[in-house]
Amino acid sequence: MNVSRAGVLGLIVVPLFLGAAAESAPDTPTTELHRGIEYRGESAFITLPNITVVYPAGPGEPVEFNRRSAEARARWLTGAHKSKIAVAADDQLTEEQRTGNLLLLGWNNRFFDPPGPVRPFKHDQDGTSFLGHREKDKSVDLLIYHRNPLNWSSYIVFWSRMDPERDRFQVLPRLGSDWAMYRNFGTVRQGMFVPARVWPPARDTVAEADFTGPDSFRQGGTATFDSEHYRVIADRGKFTDAELRAIAQAREAAFAKAVAAIGPAPDGFRVQLYVYDDKDDKQKATGVPDPTHAVASGREIHALRGYALAPSPREEIHLLARAAYGPCFLTAIYVGLAHSAENSVRGEDLEMHAARLRSMGKLPSLADLLDEERFRTLPTEVGAAAAGAFMTWLRQTYGPAGVKKSYGLGEGRVAALAAALGTTEDALGKSYAAWADARVSARRSDVDFEAAEAEAQRRRVLPIG
Repeated sequence: MNVSRAGVLGLIVVPLFLGAAAESAPDTPTTELHRGIEYRGESAFITLPNITVVYPAGPGEPVEFNRRSAEARARWLTGAHKSKIAVAADDQLTEEQRTGNLLLLGWNNRFFDPPGPVRPFKHDQDGTSFLGHREKDKSVDLLIYHRNPLNWSSYIVFWSRMDPERDRFQVLPRLGSDWAMYRNFGTVRQGMFVPARVWPPARDTVAEADFTGPDSFRQGGTATFDSEHYRVIADRGKFTDAELRAIAQAREAAFAKAVAAIGPAPDGFRVQLYVYDDKDDKQKATGVPDPTHAVASGREIHALRGYALAPSPREEIHLLARAAYGPCFLTAIYVGLAHSAENSVRGEDLEMHAARLRSMGKLPSLADLLDEERFRTLPTEVGAAAAGAFMTWLRQTYGPAGVKKSYGLGEGRVAALAAALGTTEDALGKSYAAWADARVSARRSDVDFEAAEAEAQRRRVLPIG
């Protein structure tokens, strides 16, 4: 997935209903059958001033992994919405926290264990049962928003997913409904609860949307085309066989470039390539507004027609890096490696980007790049180029072995990167600074020309007199 503001800041799903914030618009009175148009549903949760993020810590749980995931969401809530956030294991909640606003993470969260509120779902290898609905796909995630059954003046959100790979792009879904089911970043179902202060709630079956029908995304039927490394999937009514063949050829050429950058693909490596006619089709189908994105763990690429025909191997690099190095949890490394391997951002090579940013005093530090929340706040024109420059330096300095050691870094700290590379924070910082300074020296004439041109433009627009 490319570094767009939509991608980095967390995906926003178009709400089923829009309106004012939760605090200014309480539940519809229980004398009414359905929610009013002013009701914002789960999208209002992040406006609450105090929230406790609760992670599963029971037997068999990867507790440290879960804790880090909860802390990452807490940092996002604090940075993006200035809320006061606490983090707690599901067996360490104080009474005040239990009755407050809660973000409950993970299928096995023990907030719902006796003597707590009844668990409103059952999730196992056969799928998920949720208030009368049965979802057979066990990979589908569940989101629930409701008043806290232990204190009706507070709210809870349950979100089943704890996956740092996807959490970087969708920290917490936001939508105007009370509940939803998600496949990756897009909703497959969503709906409301009957307004009432009861637990478990009842689904309001007249206020639900189901996006799983065969005509939901491909109204002309499904067309497929197979090549050596791809299965191309598209709407038969919008793509000809010749177009699908051309798309497969373009992607095979991009795949070869990705192999040259990352290394050979594992035996049997195949990509599910979903192609869409326009942005609206893609966002409706996937929940992602970007023209192209990858789901690395599923070996999927989703792309608009124009991007599917483009020569860029960026998404293929994401998939091959995942296969070669494992999952990646830091956006600057994930995105930066692809840009570095392609050696291009907005049509310009990474060393020139590094020289420009360094000469202007805008090259982010390693600490800014590795910290997810700091990276999210970088200007759009800086983030992608800086990530690519960072990974260009790392590849040039530490080689493929260094990339492999750093790709799965679980902590966004310079000390963690230094330890993975067998050096110190100080040495790492000096090496990066020296590399950037060398880029400035190598591109001095280009940098000076751009600066002079920018100054001329500034003078040109200055008011006269």
